[in-house]
Amino acid sequence: MNTFKLSLIRSILLCIFIFIILARRLNNNWPITDEHRLATILHPKFKKFECSPNEKEKSINVLKSQFQKHQTIISPSCTNSVVSKHVVVQSSSSNATSKPNNLLSQCFDAKVKVVDERLNPLQEIDDYLNFEFDESYYIYDNSGDIDILLFWKKQQHLFPILSSLAKVIFAIPSSNTIVERLFSSSKNVVTEKRTRLGASKINELLFLQKNLNTLKELINNNNRKRTLSMSSTTTASSDESSYTTAKQQRLDTDESLNDFDNIEVFLD
Repeated sequence: MNTFKLSLIRSILLCIFIFIILARRLNNNWPITDEHRLATILHPKFKKFECSPNEKEKSINVLKSQFQKHQTIISPSCTNSVVSKHVVVQSSSSNATSKPNNLLSQCFDAKVKVVDERLNPLQEIDDYLNFEFDESYYIYDNSGDIDILLFWKKQQHLFPILSSLAKVIFAIPSSNTIVERLFSSSKNVVTEKRTRLGASKINELLFLQKNLNTLKELINNNNRKRTLSMSSTTTASSDESSYTTAKQQRLDTDESLNDFDNIEVFLD
């Protein structure tokens, strides 16, 4: 019995030792970079770092640093909807109750006055981290995962700077498999009989080859919309022509009645 316990303890210690060695090798061969931290914190389901809480503070600091860099790229006119409560819109006209006549007047004939000039420049990050996203915000792709780029496209009016940063981060390939496939496809484009293709032409051919299915869907959607618009226009024109014909018949009937009355007056 003692021998069995000793062998069991040795096996457990050996497993722990192997696990420590593998963990060190993983950290050395696949170190966690700032891009990994940004990709995790910009994912709405992983932003709480429930699996690795020790990386949360580092990721928030990296996000704040990159956020400040992207603030110079985004137009200053983009404002967060949460921050808009600190902004008061004053009408340029003397009458406060009068409403602008059109949309341009509403956009450009109003003066914006900032009430609190000491707003938190990183308020957008705090709002995103504190915001609870439910299933209605997610759109899933064919693989069953969240379409993260489409998610940030829908949220760009709430988080304009974070959405711009997310487009840059999530456009990075997760592995070099796509790049290797691209090189394999380029071999089929640049052959022995086509050795004088320019770089721009090769890029265009590879783009068309990799996005052919998406382009077909866009063309089919455009053709479908055009067909629907043409059918609605034809229906409207047929309705208009029938209405015009009925109106002309009524006018002819009224004219004939008027002529009959005139004849009666002449006979009298």
